[in-house]
Amino acid sequence: MPINMLAEQRRAYEVGRIRLGVQVPIANKPGRTRPAKLSMLRFTSRDVVAIRRIAELYGGEPRQWKDAPTDDQWEVLTEAREIGVLVPPGPTSVSQWMEMWAGGGCVRRCDGDEEKLRGVPCLCPSDQSDRAELAQRGEACKPTTRVNLMLPDVPTLGVWRLESHGWNAAHELGGTAELMAALMEARVVVPAVLRLEKRKTISGGKTKEFVVPVLALQHTPRAMIEGTVGSGRIELPAPPPRALAIEAAQATAPTGPVPAGPPATAQEMAAAAETCPDPRALDDLGREVRRLEWMDEFVRSRFAPDEDELIELIEVFRGRRDELGEPRG
Repeated sequence: MPINMLAEQRRAYEVGRIRLGVQVPIANKPGRTRPAKLSMLRFTSRDVVAIRRIAELYGGEPRQWKDAPTDDQWEVLTEAREIGVLVPPGPTSVSQWMEMWAGGGCVRRCDGDEEKLRGVPCLCPSDQSDRAELAQRGEACKPTTRVNLMLPDVPTLGVWRLESHGWNAAHELGGTAELMAALMEARVVVPAVLRLEKRKTISGGKTKEFVVPVLALQHTPRAMIEGTVGSGRIELPAPPPRALAIEAAQATAPTGPVPAGPPATAQEMAAAAETCPDPRALDDLGREVRRLEWMDEFVRSRFAPDEDELIELIEVFRGRRDELGEPRG
């Protein structure tokens, strides 16, 4: 799909953002932070009611975002890797540009051929490796993919913006966006699933792991383009399991405590490790965490230097092992 798929860029009402990363402290550099990727979805918004509803549906603790650009922002780091969404119709739902930002805002925006802000040819190197290296230093454009999504189980009619600056996201979301363009021309509301998928690449004998946001459409391209989806009505993605549980709890009286199952998320595993009674049980949890490849996932924990900071799950295990008086393995 060409990067300049959409010529018009009009702004929709934005309730909040769907974020794929978070700022974490840099070791031995007090007050300094660096961006870290997440394997769970994070939401930020000025709408505290919406954030609390998201926490009810997808887990996590709603709280005020202390390091936000403004002082009226709320956030929740959920326990969800995927959620049901709607892609609204219209030309504002998807955009892709090559962009370079500085402290004063966007200084370049191009489609790979023309720099649109000044109306001149693209100023970045044509070689993708050279451009990527310069982009890391803030001296060249990065692919910037933005998708506006609606959350059908959250009480708001606005959109939530997902933004990614990776080439993998540009290619994968872009491929889906090309199909969306045809659907949006037909004013079709598209039900989809937003999912974070782990990927691996091997280069120079080194393995690199990363997470890519993926939009999985819920119907075949033929059904959507021919307009047979929903027989003239808007179809919704399936509600999250927690939504059904909330409705059931509201409809019926509680029948007693529900037995706790094994930790289902990295955050739940952190809570289990913090209260683990002995080193042997902690070792058992550690083996399960390594099997699930959760050790490098960021969680909230009482072992963090500050209550608002996230730390890697492995640090929770180290902290609990120190409390139990056992040497670290």
